[in-house]
Amino acid sequence: MHIKLTLRSDWSGNLLINHMEWFSDGFQLWAGLPGQESGNGLVDVLYGAVNPSGRLPYTIGNQRSDYAADILYSSPDSIPQINYGEGLLIDYRWFDAKNITPRFEFG
Repeated sequence: MHIKLTLRSDWSGNLLINHMEWFSDGFQLWAGLPGQESGNGLVDVLYGAVNPSGRLPYTIGNQRSDYAADILYSSPDSIPQINYGEGLLIDYRWFDAKNITPRFEFG
């Protein structure tokens, strides 16, 4: 079996096994928001000590435009503000309402 993994560093400098391309002959292991024991947890999964059967707490889209809200990178206002007009259509509800197929579904 050929396993394709990508190591990268997250915003805090932790190394993560994280790649957002789907491999038909491999698997993906995503640490999400790692904490103090992330290294031990990843090793347990990689070496088969535990079953990696976790569920996502949010939906992952295929592209940035799949999401209702966007990140505010810069603003001419002294107090930046984003108005969220999607109401209760957040996360998976937005994807369902707009008939968008996510890359990885909530739950």
